[in-house]
Amino acid sequence: MDLPSGEKIEQGIVLKTLKLEKTLTDLAQTKFSGYLALTIDSSTGIEEGAVLFREGKIIAAVYEYGQVKLIHYGETAFQEFMNALHAPHGVLDIYQLSKQQAELIVAFNEKMKAEHEVKDLKNLLAAKFSNQYSQQALIQAPGAYQSKIAVMKKLGLLDIER
Repeated sequence: MDLPSGEKIEQGIVLKTLKLEKTLTDLAQTKFSGYLALTIDSSTGIEEGAVLFREGKIIAAVYEYGQVKLIHYGETAFQEFMNALHAPHGVLDIYQLSKQQAELIVAFNEKMKAEHEVKDLKNLLAAKFSNQYSQQALIQAPGAYQSKIAVMKKLGLLDIER
């Protein structure tokens, strides 16, 4: 994901300790422009996502499954990001941008568009983490992911006598 670095507001917030609803509500009330970037450790490996804010409203999203080399944009990425906020292992960073920078990101990457008001996210904020998105990513990119056992079989390591 290539987003401008912006001004670091907070970095390395452990998701388990994040007061999600309060954080998002505060960003909306202060008319925040910038993005939230998260990294989680999931069943498919490392996943990264970002949601972009302009004046307190979510305007875009991107989500990447690193190990399977699959990137989603827009509404799908937004849903994946909101799910990942509930992951048991992950961190969140908050970066501030100018309103114009946020607008330019979407202007040059229209497929990222996903518009949401924070006040409308109650159901997503109360949800629990689900591996369904990771499993769907594996199906969408079947050749890109190999389990450890499949790799060991391919290398002939499972037939080694002890």
